[in-house]
Amino acid sequence: MTFERINPPDLAAPKGFSHAVRTDRPRTVYLAGQTALDASGKIVGADVVEQFERALSNLLRALEAAGGTPADLVTVTIYIVDVEAYLARSREIGRVWRRLAGTD
Repeated sequence: MTFERINPPDLAAPKGFSHAVRTDRPRTVYLAGQTALDASGKIVGADVVEQFERALSNLLRALEAAGGTPADLVTVTIYIVDVEAYLARSREIGRVWRRLAGTD
């Protein structure tokens, strides 16, 4: 099996191994955790919804660069620091998910 590190130039430099790794047998993409970083490495977004949108956009950008689409996602784990803000705005976060990743 071989693997390819994928680091789209429009994402901030990875703080670890790589944004994504694509293997050839079987063809699989492993995605690194993403945060609300812009291309310069600065956290952006004034609130949990804006930061979620940026983090999800970064994740989907890495997936796209590896040849995948949101429909290819098997599982996504979300870590939240401010649980109260997440719960209070979960409907908005859900709308962001549906807009960017779809419903399937």
